[in-house]
Amino acid sequence: MSHLKTRAFYLSGHSYAGAYIPTLTIQIIKGMKKNEFSANFQGILIGNGVMSEKRQHNTLVPIMYYHGLIGSSMWSKLKNACCPATCMTECDFWSHMVIEPSTSNYDSDNSLCGNLTWITTEFDQWGTPNDMYDIYQDCYYSQSARNHRVRGLNLIEKSISFTDGANQNYDSTDAHNGFDCWGSSMARQYLNRPDVQNAIHVNMPNFTWSSCSRFVEDNYNRSVYELDDIFDFILQNSNISILIFAGDVDLVCNFMMQELFVNDVAQKNNLILHGDRTPWMFRGRIAGYQRIFDRIHHLTVK
Repeated sequence: MSHLKTRAFYLSGHSYAGAYIPTLTIQIIKGMKKNEFSANFQGILIGNGVMSEKRQHNTLVPIMYYHGLIGSSMWSKLKNACCPATCMTECDFWSHMVIEPSTSNYDSDNSLCGNLTWITTEFDQWGTPNDMYDIYQDCYYSQSARNHRVRGLNLIEKSISFTDGANQNYDSTDAHNGFDCWGSSMARQYLNRPDVQNAIHVNMPNFTWSSCSRFVEDNYNRSVYELDDIFDFILQNSNISILIFAGDVDLVCNFMMQELFVNDVAQKNNLILHGDRTPWMFRGRIAGYQRIFDRIHHLTVK
């Protein structure tokens, strides 16, 4: 594959890759400086990345309220307990959370604000049937649930698309008739099929794949919660470009967290913002909004 060595090389990922990609990028940059790694490294792309737990928690409470996921009663309790003299968009809910070192889980500091924040950002976020990665997307977790969902509804006219999925596009809730999101149970069944594992060259006959490994969760000690210093290193030790994008109804790694993160990193590294925040288009419609800095292109996705 030597003919590929000079081609542009990018790293991309989403969610917790918001930590994996930047930390791997640092190792690549260091390797290139030592002539231990040779590549035409051009940039990184991160979608709804885990970049700042502090900013994530502090922005999640207002987002959940303004999307109708928590009510005015809980909002008032949080306001009175956490920041009675401060605007809620500037409230530091994170200061009332603690991290359990052995599990990397978040918990309340046992204050009233901490307890209310934990209920809102942990239980109310994960303890409901909503898809917290896309709160307006309908998901399904079994064939019976799927049959019930489409019963009595007309099929959307078939269109030429990816061969394996062209006939599965039933009653999509996506604005462009996209595909239903697959529940973790369906993904688990698919990725544990022998023919699928053979196709992707997995030779582990006694291994059962799952979307979340309990073993990893119980034994992995997370060390990176804030990515500011890591992005500082990347910007100060390379010339690569960075694209950071976020779906605006993903609550797990929300767009407001990313916007605040980009603002702070850009300011610290004296990155110039070129023009105003503007819409970007797809198929003649507004698909989101973008901001372009010297080295960082930041955009939202509707």
